[in-house]
Amino acid sequence: MSGKFLLDTNVIIALFAKEPVVHERLSNADELKEKGQPLPENDIWIAAVAQQYDLTLITRDTHFHIIENLKIESW
Repeated sequence: MSGKFLLDTNVIIALFAKEPVVHERLSNADELKEKGQPLPENDIWIAAVAQQYDLTLITRDTHFHIIENLKIESW
C-alpha cells in the first residue's frame, strides 16, 4: 500500500464529523503499514469490495488473512 487513499466526499464528511467507523478504518490501514504487512493496492480494492457487499472472498493469497472482518475461503 502506498499510504495514499482516495476518499469519496461522503467519507470526508464523516471524517470531519469524527465518525468512529471512519477513523477506525483509516487507523487499521495505518496499522498494517506499520506492521510491515502492506497489501498490494489491487488487493485492497478487492478486499474493500468484498467487505462492502458482505461477500466471501475466495482466494489462495494468504495475505488477505490479515484483514479483520474479511470473510475468506481458500480453494
